[in-house]
Amino acid sequence: MPKKRTPLTRELVLEAALKILDEQGIVGLSMRKIASALHVEAMSLYNHVENKNDLLNGVVDLVLSRIELPDAALPWRDRLEVSAMKIYEAFIQHPALVIVISSEQGTPNVMQGVDSIIAALEDAGLPPQQQVNAFRGLLAMCFGFILTHTQGFSTTKEMAQQEWDQIDTNKWEANTVPHLAKLAPYFLQTSADDDFQFMLHAYLDSIQKSQGS
Repeated sequence: MPKKRTPLTRELVLEAALKILDEQGIVGLSMRKIASALHVEAMSLYNHVENKNDLLNGVVDLVLSRIELPDAALPWRDRLEVSAMKIYEAFIQHPALVIVISSEQGTPNVMQGVDSIIAALEDAGLPPQQQVNAFRGLLAMCFGFILTHTQGFSTTKEMAQQEWDQIDTNKWEANTVPHLAKLAPYFLQTSADDDFQFMLHAYLDSIQKSQGS
């Protein structure tokens, strides 16, 4: 008796697309490859996604739907820290999506996340214009570190870290780059996660200081 095929759903299509994005990036994504991975005809995918743009937005929403919003009862600083960490941790695993989410504006999961961050910035006492500045700054910080920590979205954070751990700091000669040469041992002692934590705390400290200005 032939094995019963699992009915095709939008979520299955999005999950397959996410796997291809993680392995091959946006340039490697196609309806043909998704269909092949799901053992269906490419045209059947259009019963669940309108086009490639809808597909990409759906994949972003899939990832965002797994990010739990911070408890609204927490202090503003804790909410911002949790939000930033969750955004970074979610998209560092799927760096190809950073380009998509950077241009996405109106889906429910995006807007709920934005509203949660803005609420924390309002509770921090920032005036409206600075709330916008701080919101954009938080996203730029998260996505910028993902760009850096995946070497331009070309590898995983773990693989990039392995390369950094093997860097030859002896080539940094004190007579040509004295400050860099002095820091050489610390480059081998500091991880990508340390970088992000340092800048996140600097960001939060700056907002906290502005409360007294």
